[in-house]
Amino acid sequence: MTNSTTIDDALGALRNAVRGLVMTPADKDYSAEVSGFDLAQSHTAPIAVSAIDAADVGATVRVAAAAGLPITVIGGGHGDIPTVTEGILLTVRRINTVELDIAAKTARVGVGATWHDVMAVATPEGLAPLCGSAPAVGVGGYLLGGGLGPIGRTFGFSCDHVVSFEIVCVDGDLRIVTEQAEPDLFWALRGGKGGFGVVIAATVNLLELRSIYGGGEYYAAAEIPALLRAYQQLVSSTVPESLTTSLAILRLPDLPVLPPPLRGQTVAQLRVGYVGSGDGAAAEVELLLAPVRAAVAKPLLGAVGELPYADIGTIHNDPTRPSAHATAGMLLRDFESATAEALLAVAGPAVSAPLAIVEVRHFGGAIARAASPADAVSGRDAGFGVWVSGAPLPADFDEKTMAATATAVRGVLDAIAPWSTGAVQINFCGSENTAEEAAHAWPADVAARLADIRRRYDPDGLFPFVPGSRASRVAS
Repeated sequence: MTNSTTIDDALGALRNAVRGLVMTPADKDYSAEVSGFDLAQSHTAPIAVSAIDAADVGATVRVAAAAGLPITVIGGGHGDIPTVTEGILLTVRRINTVELDIAAKTARVGVGATWHDVMAVATPEGLAPLCGSAPAVGVGGYLLGGGLGPIGRTFGFSCDHVVSFEIVCVDGDLRIVTEQAEPDLFWALRGGKGGFGVVIAATVNLLELRSIYGGGEYYAAAEIPALLRAYQQLVSSTVPESLTTSLAILRLPDLPVLPPPLRGQTVAQLRVGYVGSGDGAAAEVELLLAPVRAAVAKPLLGAVGELPYADIGTIHNDPTRPSAHATAGMLLRDFESATAEALLAVAGPAVSAPLAIVEVRHFGGAIARAASPADAVSGRDAGFGVWVSGAPLPADFDEKTMAATATAVRGVLDAIAPWSTGAVQINFCGSENTAEEAAHAWPADVAARLADIRRRYDPDGLFPFVPGSRASRVAS
């Protein structure tokens, strides 16, 4: 526990040095400032700082180091940040500028910017950031954990495309980290997630890409078994790297924001992202998807077709509204017919379970290839990734409901454990992943190297990090 004198002294120092907001739990805007995507977590750290630039971050780090107060960074992502009761909560959402270099085909992106912010300036120039399935989230934690989106089989992890990071380390000074300048830290920041300092910006290479062929199709509950089995056959065959797909079983709430065919329904969504060229692109996608389409009736809603890159988020249509939820991820070696049956047994339409989403993502292709220069990203050796989320509405949230949700989420992972690689991809490590699963987010040699780099750059543990969302202190 930190004594009140230390907190009072730190508050005074921060209010003198920081241009952004400095708050305590007594301030009326505190909860809104520190709230994340998971409403099950209610932070009560004695100090919250809302930084507006690198100088604010540097000042906060220096005060924290002098007072011996740990720092928890909150960005704009979907990460499950465990409840923080001590130290300083540092929000970086207001560090959100985007600077486009058209000639170099790069963008310098503030850590609090969203991928929508980047696309707003890049896509009019025919350039595209390799973003995730939810472009409304911030870039920081997404890149630090690797970053995997709807065209990942074609272009790999998003962190593979980072040119440089700007980071404030424990001394409070700003560093520009590249392959040439501090290569060990550059390697670690591309996929190593947290525990090194406070990243305030990244410069990323942009793709020359105006559009893709993609979209999402929603199928009725009765079609889910046939669709999942047909999808298993598709991804078990030879699929070109130009095609990235996933399939999600969704139990959707009865909310007016949803279109009537989906409102309150259990459905499956086939997600498709294809990067090709010429008039033959559409024909190739349709040929690849033909066996899947032949197995089911027409979709309730949605379509696959020419899609402006600025609309890539519509492929998954990930939720943007925060909720209380339980989550977990798992990497699979294979997705066999028996795996599909195991999923249907615990998450299919005949099952009554508080599961919002059970998603299978097809890996391989560029996802599986080592980056150049090398990085610390996890999950390249997996054939598939599974993500499970149970999300009760905030109004329904109580301990009994959350416990039932957590049990249902864990039950899905237990059912498919025979096909697991034994690891998780760190950006898909959730509240219901075990400590052992989280500890295997990276291979032993990579984990050891990351730990050594953390000790070098943060010897006193100012930025505590333990893999696993409930045990770590880094936002995604």
